[in-house]
Amino acid sequence: MNWRDLSLVERLGLFRERAEELRQTRFFRDTLLGGYGFKIEAQQVPGTLDEYNAIFSLSDFDDEYLRSFLTLFRRFFMANDPIINLFSIYNLCHQHLINDQYKAFLIKSREIVNYVLKNSSFQLRIDETNITPEYISDVWINGYYLHDNIDHLNFLRSLPPYYTEVVLKTYFLDYLRDMTKQILYTSDVINAALNDGSFRTT
Repeated sequence: MNWRDLSLVERLGLFRERAEELRQTRFFRDTLLGGYGFKIEAQQVPGTLDEYNAIFSLSDFDDEYLRSFLTLFRRFFMANDPIINLFSIYNLCHQHLINDQYKAFLIKSREIVNYVLKNSSFQLRIDETNITPEYISDVWINGYYLHDNIDHLNFLRSLPPYYTEVVLKTYFLDYLRDMTKQILYTSDVINAALNDGSFRTT
């Protein structure tokens, strides 16, 4: 059966099922919702009175939980997976929603997603180049966690370990957190719209 043969309700239902799976993943519940962050500690250099080394660290989390989370998360942004691709779902809802308030909710959500692709809570510059969350997500997913893109892997290896494991990973986790919130928000809006008959289904 081709995905184009799915009815509107079936397709939205599949999106909601996958969104709920994402909501229930341990990585989302324990790390993205439970809290994470990096800290900087000053450690006195032995034999000195006023010299310190900066120690950078990131909250502990299970890499296998993250890898499992990513296998589902990335599907919401894959162009060749249109059934649950978030932007395809936005378009589908815009075409078929008859409730302007729900439309406005999803238009705002799409604006947030487009912002999160390019911006984060802090600006990242490497070699005088602004680095976007979208790019760092691609680097971690396709260069380390799920695939072995050599260019991405070499990029990670070219940086100091503390920078890769603390700064870049925090940047990545912020992106995952913010995008997942919009996936789940979109699912909740769709659920409400389905329940009160706000989709044109004929």
